[in-house]
Amino acid sequence: MKKALLFITLIAAVMLQSCGDDDDRNTNDAINTSYVKYSFEANNTFYDFFDVRIVYNLLDGSEVTVLSNDADWSYKWEVKDSRKGDMATIPVGCKIVATQKTDLPSIDTSVERYDFECDYGIFWYSKTVTAKSKRENVKKNISKDQIAEWLKDNKEWTIVDYSNSPLP
Repeated sequence: MKKALLFITLIAAVMLQSCGDDDDRNTNDAINTSYVKYSFEANNTFYDFFDVRIVYNLLDGSEVTVLSNDADWSYKWEVKDSRKGDMATIPVGCKIVATQKTDLPSIDTSVERYDFECDYGIFWYSKTVTAKSKRENVKKNISKDQIAEWLKDNKEWTIVDYSNSPLP
């Protein structure tokens, strides 16, 4: 009986050995980690007529520019710092601009209307603070009779220009 009790005690000691300070460190990392995600999607008609330039900022205020000319795009990054999840202090900014392609497709007179549709999302959240976001579905429905004039007047289209705080 003493050998069985000693064996059980030994197994319990070995199992408890794996519990240590690294659990606390992981919890602190989670509290000190925030996430930012930018995304953009568009339908084929949109990509047929427009090239898309996306400019977003990083934590240090620097800007990154990407072109999304025929494919949907998203970018997510983690912010680990001493802000302890204070989302109000994380500079989140994104500007999405659609510029008309130089080689536009010909206008198809059999098409009754052209539907330009895109979605963008700007999300920021942490483990300890409620998520915040700015997102929108943008639609432009242009009839075949108005498409030539609309394209002439809309060479560049700012879909979103958002910043939640002044950058450093």
